[in-house]
Amino acid sequence: MSDLKKFIIDYFASVSTVSIATLNLNTRATFHLSKLFAKNLIAQNKPGAIVNVSSISGKIGSVDPAYAASKAAVDGLTKSFARNLASFGIRVNSVSPGPINTEMASNIPEDRKKEYVKSILQGRFGEAEEVANLVHFLASEEASLVTGEVFYCTGGIL
Repeated sequence: MSDLKKFIIDYFASVSTVSIATLNLNTRATFHLSKLFAKNLIAQNKPGAIVNVSSISGKIGSVDPAYAASKAAVDGLTKSFARNLASFGIRVNSVSPGPINTEMASNIPEDRKKEYVKSILQGRFGEAEEVANLVHFLASEEASLVTGEVFYCTGGIL
């Protein structure tokens, strides 16, 4: 067996049930919570905003293919819900953060973090508050014309 073939087999064999659970959770939670929130708004005849959170991994990939796929799915669901809910006055957008200083990022080895920072135009990981500020804006009436969009909050990962 060639080295490449062995690598591919080993790599995909390493995708764990935890990864599949992540795929299910991220995708299903976004679908069901968006649907429930929209249903309640429609029943009350109220406009509103849904802001989903995906990840830059949905655009550029990840060492965990299930995680990346789940986040790409969140962006797809966002666009589909936006298309279907706009006539009810419900806006749907997604915020797609890059690396953020959170507990999840604390698990990244320091040498990998340093390499990752080199690919960020602003030269640093973001802060949770920076992502929250964007979510807050999209949920507000100040974003009344914005729907069906994915906003990358990455510090400039191109």
